[in-house]
Amino acid sequence: MPEQTAFLSCKTKMARIWTEQADYEESHGGVLHLLKFRQEKSGKVIGRLHLQNDEQLEVWPEVEAEGEGAEGRLVDVVAIYENVKFSKTLNKELKRYNYPTRREE
Repeated sequence: MPEQTAFLSCKTKMARIWTEQADYEESHGGVLHLLKFRQEKSGKVIGRLHLQNDEQLEVWPEVEAEGEGAEGRLVDVVAIYENVKFSKTLNKELKRYNYPTRREE
């Protein structure tokens, strides 16, 4: 049994990404409080996050120009949950599950 401490520990995955406020036009029909996530090197948009209010959005920079110099704010994102789903495939002719099991992450 490991020694009990006040800290949690685990093996996880981490990514370093650039974040910035999304333009009004980019934000799915004008949804407010939206952040964009970009890959660190390529600058490709890889995700979005809806914040709850203006106060949460204030700490993120607005990026006015695309391209060089339009980096936003660099953050580290850490995975805290991973889901793996296993499911069997039904063979309709035999009326039983005998095909390979599928795995979805």
